[in-house]
Amino acid sequence: MSANTANKPWSRQKLTQMLYHAFIGSLADNAIEIGWVLCFSLLADKNLVERITVLFGVNDAFWVILSSTYYTARTSMTATLPKLIEKHGLDLESKVVKNHIYLFYLMLLPSAIGSFMFLPKLLLILGVSPSDLHFYIPYLQLSILSILIAAPWAVFIPSYLRTKGRSKEATVLDHSIAWSMLIGIFFTTHVLQLGVNTALVVNMVTNAIPLYWFLWKKPISHFFSKGFEFSWREIKTYWKIVKWELVRRLAPRVSAIIGVGLTITINPIYAAIKYWISNLMMLPEGWVDSMAGLLNSHVSRNVGLDEKIPYKDNKFVFWKASIGALLSILLLYSIAYFGLAWLPESIYQGIISPIIWLLLPIEIVTKLRYYMWLAISRSYRHDLNGVAQLIYAIPTAILTPILLWLFLHHLQLSFESIFAVGAIVGTIQWLGTEIYFNIKLNKKGHKINVN
Repeated sequence: MSANTANKPWSRQKLTQMLYHAFIGSLADNAIEIGWVLCFSLLADKNLVERITVLFGVNDAFWVILSSTYYTARTSMTATLPKLIEKHGLDLESKVVKNHIYLFYLMLLPSAIGSFMFLPKLLLILGVSPSDLHFYIPYLQLSILSILIAAPWAVFIPSYLRTKGRSKEATVLDHSIAWSMLIGIFFTTHVLQLGVNTALVVNMVTNAIPLYWFLWKKPISHFFSKGFEFSWREIKTYWKIVKWELVRRLAPRVSAIIGVGLTITINPIYAAIKYWISNLMMLPEGWVDSMAGLLNSHVSRNVGLDEKIPYKDNKFVFWKASIGALLSILLLYSIAYFGLAWLPESIYQGIISPIIWLLLPIEIVTKLRYYMWLAISRSYRHDLNGVAQLIYAIPTAILTPILLWLFLHHLQLSFESIFAVGAIVGTIQWLGTEIYFNIKLNKKGHKINVN
């Protein structure tokens, strides 16, 4: 870290720079997801395109469940490592990172093995036809292996770099993954004319690029020479954060799985439309992820520096991210309307529905506001973290499937109602968090109305 940022809080200029670097890095994920589905959407056989798109939607339900393990450990690391370094120095850095790795594999291995063993039954529960299992199972098996072997490093290592303020290096790694993967997928799909399973092998090889870089560059001093440094005490400490992160992350994931089942039984095309919208929305979601990770590290660092109000810059970063997210949504609608007309008509007409694009900004901005507050409980006021996470998890887990059933099955509303659910639930989460943090922080005499 440069001398001008050592031992003092990151300036607003530095925060703005890091936010933009993180967002540019998130564009890599967006490019991967869009490029992935584009490669197969360009196939001449449009019936096959529809089948593959539904397959991707089902796979996403599994992916987000299993990936919750390393995303939650990543969050704990970004909320913990900066303040420990500021208080105790760099000697403990390798131990903290290693034990976060151990923690996510302790969670990931049982869930991945269970998914692998019971995959056919899980697919049937999701509404996949028994006659389609031969099409789904090989792809889902490879997907689970990818999550085990390669995918965690694409998230964990760039996040570690951003925690240290090395946002440019993290962005380079993000884009190295993205463009290597896209070139590989296009080559296997359109030049070699191989299928989705081969493309997923390319995914595994390229997702591990940050791991190759880490082994080569050795960015953490004495990381390997210090041995395993395994510590149950450390893991138990991080678990205090991770357990609530799991509750919050698994709630929408479980709801998503139920949602896939509800939508497929009404019309499989609904799942394809939802999958496309989800991929497009990775652009504004990039602002959410970028802001959340940045504020976790910034607040944590300020705690380590004994700042009186560690979260004093949270609203500043929130407004920066909100403007970026809203502009991104406007751009996406234009791209979808004018650039995706070549898709199967059933999918295209769903994607460009104006009602959807009026509802999506509500979901995104409320989510940004929620994460602005959550950074405080993750990195500073751990006594507030449980309730803060439940404010998100309970409406998601209970309201989402209920509203989906009500809108789609009982009231028989159009597919746009799927996205109304996200806006309704997001508004409830925002209001609950806003009220809770204002009350609790005022009780402690903290100044919360900062710019």
